[in-house]
Amino acid sequence: MFSVRGLSLLFAILRYSEGSNAVDFIKSSDGTMTVRLRQTLIGSEETCGSTDPAHLADILFAVYSDATLGIPTCKKFRDKDACFKRNLVIGCESGVAKIDVYTRDASFSLQDSVVNPKVGGCLGTNSYISRTKKQTFTFGCGIDDNGTGEPLDGLCTDDTDCGEGSFCGTSFFPDEPRFCKSFSPVGHFCGTGAPGVEGRCDPSLSYCAYPMACTGLMDGSGTCLAIGGSCTAHAECGPEFYCDTSISVCKARMREFECCVDDNSCLPGLTCQSLDMGGGGSIGMSGGPMRLLQSSYSAMVCMQG
Repeated sequence: MFSVRGLSLLFAILRYSEGSNAVDFIKSSDGTMTVRLRQTLIGSEETCGSTDPAHLADILFAVYSDATLGIPTCKKFRDKDACFKRNLVIGCESGVAKIDVYTRDASFSLQDSVVNPKVGGCLGTNSYISRTKKQTFTFGCGIDDNGTGEPLDGLCTDDTDCGEGSFCGTSFFPDEPRFCKSFSPVGHFCGTGAPGVEGRCDPSLSYCAYPMACTGLMDGSGTCLAIGGSCTAHAECGPEFYCDTSISVCKARMREFECCVDDNSCLPGLTCQSLDMGGGGSIGMSGGPMRLLQSSYSAMVCMQG
């Protein structure tokens, strides 16, 4: 049986199983990247079509490089539900296509404040935008050896065969060819799943986080999180980061019931404690039960008290 804290942990795990796909890759061609923009922070598929403001994002806007002019541009959309989708063509700069997605809504906290990009007059000229959340996505724009701007889909044997922003992926079967794949953008999948299904973070921008790995309740999938700079000690990182001295980068401090290494790796008000996971068993989820990998064990997670 699960303890109250154990059940709370499971609910936290469900939060990570949902994923974030505000921007999805579609195709790369002629030095540009086509992506699909979605509104993912307000409402759900069940509330699509509703006119209730509670289920609509007040303002959604994206900032990226115009594929034709090569200058920053902004596209703004109002009152969009969770089913909103729009394809955008992004220009590549130095082998990378980047898009910043801003969602502003009255339901967000005043603490949700971001720097105003001041591009194209999307949202005034104030230095900061309140009640707004920002998501950044980057995609590697690989080109072939002839510089023709064709998609990076060539064969490879190791990472050195692939261009900037990409790596040599694994194949489904040992005797099948391997192809170059773009690094996963921040906020997207990393790690391994079935053979040939993998994601890798760009080491210059992010790292692969497995917040629930110590619980034994997760598979090999993680999420790319932005690094907070380089470091050799915790004091060199911001208040919401700790220093992972094994790779000398600042990582986001962990939330309640997420795996930790020590108190410094937990957010303020939480400490790194041992949580008894209890006996074996499973819990029902869509797609099948989530099973414990061991019959009885403990996990080091961030907790109150």
